[in-house]
Order: sequence, then structure tokens, then C-alpha cells
Amino acid sequence: MIQLYGWDERDFQGHNGRVLSAVSNDTITWSLNTQFDFQFDYPLFAKHGLSIQNEMIITAPVPGYDDQAFRVNSVEKSMGVLTVHAYHVFWDLMQNFVEDINIVEKTGADAVQHIMESTQFPHEFTYNSFVGNVANARIVRMSPIAALIGTDDNTLISRWGGEFEWDNFHFNHVAQLGKDRGVVFRNRRNLLGYKATEDLTNTVTRIMPEGYNGLFLPELYVDSPLIDNYTTPRIAKIEYSDIKAIDEDSVSADGEVDPDAIPKDEALIALREAATKEFSKNHIDRPGEQYELNVVMLEDTEEYKDSGIFSRVYPGDTATFIHDEDDLNVKARMTGYTWSPSTEQYLTQSYLSSTNLRGGSDIEHKIDSIGNQLTVIDQAIVKKAANQSNTVGWSSQTPPDIIGSKEGDIWYQNVGVHVIMWLYHDGRWQEAVSDIAGHDATNITEGTFNAAAINVINLNANSIVTGFLNANRIKAGQISGTNLNINLDTGAVEFKKGYITGNNGRIRFDLDRSYFQSYSAANRGFSINDGGFYFYDNFLSSNKTEVGRFSADILSNNTAGLSIGSDTGISLNAGGQSISIGQGGLHNSGVGLVGDVYVMGNLDVMNSKNAVHVTRDGLRATPAYETAESYLGDIGEGKTDKLKTTRVEIEPLFLDTVNTDISYQVFLQSYSSASVWVASREVGFFIVESDTPEANFGWEIKAKRRGHEDERLVPTEVDVKDYAKNVDGMED
Repeated sequence: MIQLYGWDERDFQGHNGRVLSAVSNDTITWSLNTQFDFQFDYPLFAKHGLSIQNEMIITAPVPGYDDQAFRVNSVEKSMGVLTVHAYHVFWDLMQNFVEDINIVEKTGADAVQHIMESTQFPHEFTYNSFVGNVANARIVRMSPIAALIGTDDNTLISRWGGEFEWDNFHFNHVAQLGKDRGVVFRNRRNLLGYKATEDLTNTVTRIMPEGYNGLFLPELYVDSPLIDNYTTPRIAKIEYSDIKAIDEDSVSADGEVDPDAIPKDEALIALREAATKEFSKNHIDRPGEQYELNVVMLEDTEEYKDSGIFSRVYPGDTATFIHDEDDLNVKARMTGYTWSPSTEQYLTQSYLSSTNLRGGSDIEHKIDSIGNQLTVIDQAIVKKAANQSNTVGWSSQTPPDIIGSKEGDIWYQNVGVHVIMWLYHDGRWQEAVSDIAGHDATNITEGTFNAAAINVINLNANSIVTGFLNANRIKAGQISGTNLNINLDTGAVEFKKGYITGNNGRIRFDLDRSYFQSYSAANRGFSINDGGFYFYDNFLSSNKTEVGRFSADILSNNTAGLSIGSDTGISLNAGGQSISIGQGGLHNSGVGLVGDVYVMGNLDVMNSKNAVHVTRDGLRATPAYETAESYLGDIGEGKTDKLKTTRVEIEPLFLDTVNTDISYQVFLQSYSSASVWVASREVGFFIVESDTPEANFGWEIKAKRRGHEDERLVPTEVDVKDYAKNVDGMED
């Protein structure tokens, strides 16, 4: 569930949260080392809507972790709806500051500690770092966020590498998040399609390796075995600050040698080996391939939900993507997602090939990503495909005979710059479009298109002269006709004449006569015209009977309001309670209420306030007893003792309702020939005495109602003329 907390709350497992039950359009976005935020819409007047303010904390479910805390950063109000944006509380560190620190020859764990202990003011975050490689950095005048995950050269991520795991007010700095849970996405099962694009932007075939303190190879460069596969060498310098040679700079003043330094000839060999591994292990000499994939979580589908198959992946996890026909077999890690916390479902997922550049961004020209980039598309379409709708495939070959192919499946075949579209129809694959890229549709003569799987960039419709065009979505600017214009960009629909109606005619929107009507099979209905709603019996009859109406009433006390009227009566019913006005209620006229009535303000009554009782002669009314001031009363009996006195305690609950600090009245009635009187009145009791022992008596107390002690014949807001007209029946 999604809950709202005060800005200083830290116990998110307790009972201080306020549940936000009306959240919509909710999206949590996570990107490895760069982003973790939450945005949603909420009705302003829904429960707790008015309580949402900047800097408050909202907790929400996220994949793989306990509910996470997000700090409200902005609240936008528009037409009764709040749009709330919040960042993960880790970004609270953005408000802090690191002035000037120099981290020399420290591990990643030491570097994190140095940064977090050097903030301008204290913070409440706990942290761990498990990155052990050694590096240097000079951090000057930046926030802790920038110092930890910033993209500048002198930051923790740039110099030490690693990945961040955010968990409320704690974070971990690790070499790599997630694990390989054995999840496989395979074509004809849960990999529904893909598109691949080769990219040479970050390809490197010649490396200039640089060791600690400016150590270079005599020959300067190490070449890839694939260097001749490209028109020119693709050169980059890579630093290996952990490779140190013994020289005068590695010897301290007392003659001790840096324990990490090795003889220079061994250091040069280590440089060559490190550069060679960039080609043999990290494959930076190969083109990057960007993939767009359709995948589905099988356990979310009806077909596989009880099969025990697990295809769930969490941040940093590795999954395998296989397409047998296209010889695709890629291991990739989740590096981003969008997520709906209200449904606890992924919206999108992003993956990066597991063959990444080693930790640390020490290539001189920035290489933002090495390897295969995969992005999972809209889950709504994917889930439909897993529940027996059509599938889509891509290949440079003709479509294979796949068991389970069904009517409407589509296959795209790349042939050079051309794209042939195949359609599975009448039990076999048929060439539907000879060249989509060239918009040649001469072979489309029959069959059905699944328009959800087709993206037509440019369609010339001059030759469409008959038949029907069926599609799930039509994207265009404007659809125009003689009497109807639809602007698909602005959403405007303009009718010039005509009407809209259903097959049975019971709903009709008539533009010529400016009305909207709806009626039932029982011939009861309503129409909207001239700014009002009108309700009728015998709706289709020429002498239909109006039974009610409501419209704007601009004359009610010179203020615009809503007028509801009926010649017979009005009844409002909900949950077994009702309000009846006019005929049909408890009375043949007037207002009848069925159910408990609670008045949270003043109640002014011009006539009687009666209790109604069942008697042998029907229902009879007894009027309420009223006084000029606000009194409450209690009644009881007592008896004096042998000393001719007794103490009468005022009941504690009654004391809560009245003020006995001021004078109150006690009335006595003797039930014998003895005389009784009130000897004293105290805050919590009164004393009664008698002239004979053990005298029986009755008593009644009247005390001012607490909070209304000074009220007497309070003026009302009812106008005297209204009273005269409605009660006395007189106009003047």
C-alpha cells in the first residue's frame, strides 16, 4: 500500500502512516546509479488529499525490497487533482555539501566513509561499501550526491566504479547489484519479438594503456585482433592506476617501497595484459547492439500462472534472451525500470549486456555504455500477446514453420533495404506486403491485418474506394467531413448537424434540436436541453408527464445555485436511508427523513420540535420543553438519613455536559409530610436537609450547558419576512 508520513518519520513499519487509497497514474522510475523517483496523481478532496505537502514522506512497494520512502518535492494542483513528484530519500543528501577533500590511495569503502564524514552538516544515513579497489579523487564544492554518483571525473563512481543499492536511509556501495536467477526469455515462449541495431559509437580497437604516475608502454599502444575489420583504428587511452612500477616515487623518505609496486618490466607486462583483456573479455572492439524486445512475465498470464515457472527479475539481475532462428543468445542485466506500486507490476524494464566495460570510467573520451542495450516495451501489449493474441517476428529469412502459429501472426523479413511483411492466413505464411519500406501494397487483396502490430509511416489512401478499414488505432491530424470534424491533435470534435444514437435508439444526442435524451424499456427517461435536466413518465408519448427537473438557479439569494423540482415528490435513497420531499414520504407533504440524522451545526426550527409516539389512538406528538437559556436537566430521588441530611452526587457524565462552576438550580418534591430543602450547592454535588429523619424526596437539577453559558434568546439569521410568509402565511 502507499502511505503518507510526516517529514520526520523514520519508523515505516509502525502505524503512523495514512493510506493513500485513491492514487492513479503512479510510476516509480529507477535507473542504475542515476535515478529513483515517484510520481502520481491524487484527488485533492479524497481522504488525506489536503494533507499532502512538500517534504512529507510517502512510502510505496518496489520490486525486490521493503517499501521505500520518497520525499515529496513538488505538488501541483489542477482542477481538483494533485500531481505529486517525490524523490527517494537518498536524494536528501543533495541539500548537503562537501567543501574540499582529497582522497589519496584509498579503497572504495574508505572513500565512501571520507565523503560521508565530510558533509557540511550532520546527516542520518548509514552506509556500507564493499568495493576494495584503490584510487584517488579530489572532490571540491559539490553535494554528497554529486560526489558519490556524479558524472564528473573526480567522483566515487568515476574513480572507483561500483553500483548503489538504496534502502530508505541506508545505502550500499557494491561491485555489482543483483544475480542470475536463471530467468530465460526465449522466442515462441516469452520472448515475443525483437529489433537489433548495430552501433560503432563506443567501439575501440587500439588502446593506449597508462599505469600509475604516467607509466606508458615503450610501443605506446596495444591493438585488437579485429583492428583491420574497420576502415581506421579506433583509439582510446585507458588508465590502470593500480599498476605501479618501482621507481623513486614509490620509495618513501625512510626507504620503504610501496608494497603494491612491482619491477618496471613486470609492470609493463601487466599493462599489456590489462589492455588485451579489454578486447578478449570486455569485447570493446566489437560493435554495440541495441535491442528492442517484447517479453512477458509468464507467471502473470492465465496459461502459466500455476506452472511454477519463474521469470521475475529484480534490479541488477541477469537474464538470458534467446532467439533460436536468429542465432541470438544474450545475457543482460536489468539497469532500469518503471513500476506501478498500486498494482505492483512492472511497466517497462531496461537491460544492458553483461559484457560491460570494467568498473570505473577511466577511458579518456567518455564511453557511456559498452555492450548490448535492451529495452522492454509496453507491458499492456506484451500481456495481450501472452494470452492468445497475435505474435510478431523479425528475421532476414522467410518465416519458419512454427508450431502454434495462428491466423493473423506477422513476420517481417529484412532483405537489404527492403522489408517484406508475411501474414499467417488460411493455415500458411503468405506474402502480404512486398516492400513495407516502399509502401507497395499490391499483394494485399484479402485477409485481415492485426493493426496493433503494424506501424504504417505514410499511407496514400487515394485508392481506397470501397470496403472497410479496421484497425485498433488510427494516428492522424484531422478527420473532416461535411457535418463532422475530428481533430486528433487537440481532441476537439465539432458536429455541424445530425445526431448520435445507439442501436436501440434509447440514447440520442440530437444536434439539430440541441438536446440529449435517454429512456428505459419502461418508457421512463430524461432529456437535457436549455441548460436543465427534465425527467418524464411515458417518455415517448405526445402527452408525457414531467416528474422532476433540476437546473441552475441564478436567482437563489442573488447567488448561482442548483434548483431541483418536482410536481409530485423527490426521494433520495442510499444504504437504506432516505430523504423524501413532497408526496411519498412519511407525510403526504413536507420533508421525510428515514435514518439517523446528525447536525454538525446549529438547527433553527420555526415551528414545533416534536417526539412522535405510538398510542392507542395513532401517532401522537409531544413538543420539546424549551427555555430562554441553554439548560440541561436531570431527575432523581433521595432520602435523608437519621441526622436529617444527605449528599446527592451529580452523575459524572452529566457533569461533562454542564457547567456547575456557575449557579445552577435544584428543585425538590417531598414524598411525605416532612419538609425538605437544599442546604448547599457544590460543583459535584448538593446537600438536602429535612425537618424529620429519613424523609423521602424527589429532585430535579437544571444547569447551564457547557460552552453555551452566556446564550439567551440568541438572534437567528432567518429573515422576519420569510418567517411571516412561511409560518404566519402573511406577506407583510
